[in-house]
Order: sequence, then structure tokens, then C-alpha cells
Amino acid sequence: EEEARWHLGRCLGESKNWRMLHDLTLPDHRSASLCQIDHVLVGRLGDVIVLETKSAVEGMKLDVKTGA
Repeated sequence: EEEARWHLGRCLGESKNWRMLHDLTLPDHRSASLCQIDHVLVGRLGDVIVLETKSAVEGMKLDVKTGA
């Protein structure tokens, strides 16, 4: 997670179009517990990207899901 945060900061840290949130803890009302989100990118035009970081020892995979 720390390495992903560093890379995101390098790519978007000075951007006026994106804001980054890291390590969010939100209530999960279905299970009455908490869920943790690694990274959320919020775009100036309303785009929201949620990232869950995993170990990249064996490679990486992009799984795109849209609400449309």
C-alpha cells in the first residue's frame, strides 16, 4: 500500500484535477462491521476510482468495474 501511495503521489500529487484519499475506513451496514479502502481517487469532474492494492510479486491485473 505504501508503494502504491508513493507511485500515485508521483503521478498525481501536483494535479489540480485529482484528489487522493488513502486508508479509508467506512461502516459496512450490511455486515455491521468496518471495511477498509486502500486508495480513492476523486476527479474534479466527478470521476471516482477505488483501488485495492495487493502484492505484485507475481504480476499485476487490472479489473475494471463500472456502475454504468
